[in-house]
Amino acid sequence: MSIRRAATIATVMVASLTLAACASTEPVKEASKSAETTETSMSDSSVVTLVTHDSFKVDEKLIAQLKTDTGITLKTVAADSGAKMVSQLTLKKNSPIGDAVYGIDTNVMGAVASAGLVEDSGLKPVAGAEQFADPKVPGAVPIDRGDVCLNYDIKYFKDKGLTPPNTFEDLAKPEYKGLLVAIDPGESTTGLAFLTGTVQKFGDGWKDYWTQLKANDVKIVSGWTEAYQTEFTAGEGKGTYPIVVSYASSPSYSVNEAGTEAATASVLNTCYPQVEYAGVLTNAKNPEGAKKVIEWLQSKGVQEDIPNNMYMYPIDPAAAVPDAMKKFAPLPNDTKPMDSEQVENNRATWIKDFKTIFGG
Repeated sequence: MSIRRAATIATVMVASLTLAACASTEPVKEASKSAETTETSMSDSSVVTLVTHDSFKVDEKLIAQLKTDTGITLKTVAADSGAKMVSQLTLKKNSPIGDAVYGIDTNVMGAVASAGLVEDSGLKPVAGAEQFADPKVPGAVPIDRGDVCLNYDIKYFKDKGLTPPNTFEDLAKPEYKGLLVAIDPGESTTGLAFLTGTVQKFGDGWKDYWTQLKANDVKIVSGWTEAYQTEFTAGEGKGTYPIVVSYASSPSYSVNEAGTEAATASVLNTCYPQVEYAGVLTNAKNPEGAKKVIEWLQSKGVQEDIPNNMYMYPIDPAAAVPDAMKKFAPLPNDTKPMDSEQVENNRATWIKDFKTIFGG
């Protein structure tokens, strides 16, 4: 995930996920980018409205090809990301604002299941991505991923003669005291994903682990932008913390102009997958057209366009990715999200306990 892309997602307020408390008064905005204007003479069956986040971007040639191949005119409606997107869709479930949705992610799948927001269209993940299917939301089709994990400043560790961290446990060691900046899980989906990764790793011992990090002077900030761009030594602000919670793909965007080396590297042993899904919305006016759009999102052309325009990894392992991503930001092996129902049932408690540890 790129600097620009991560900044958009990381600032989503996850504390507002409780659906009863999330009524938004902001009107949903129609996105003019990546969409063709719908003429009133067009039949409903030729138009598919895709609800998505405002980072959605696909090459216009691919959108034109979708129309050539299927007769579908794609119309996009920009909603908020994460929790706020789920809230908006829930409020309009009986008269949805679109036919399909793209951008619901791992952190909110439990809420999507509870609200019954997407129907089972019968579409399956592409080959090699079956492990990202959520059985509790069979209609949610994985499209891309951006694994959250530690990043570090290569030059800092080289200059100090210090071995970079390789595991979660390393962060609690004396040699890494005061070097990590992490993100509040109650303020950011990036922080929530990293916290969930530590719960997955340590089980009931996760609070002890974060207590150790607190004793080792971890700095907690509200969002990804502050963590990476301000506090991180390799960020734009040239901060004082050489280890930061970011994304496995981030190092590919720190590569020099010659393409020979990156300024940062990720710690793959600390990654937690943050997968984005698409689905046919319950009560959609054009469910068959919506299915075709989701199949298009799974196509080779769109999958190989995702790293260039949305800065995520394609979910299709056979899709080609840019050389910089392949060389400097490889995907971690064997990562799998926690059960979405378990996350949904425990997230509020995890965040409360986290804030208790840090005096929030």
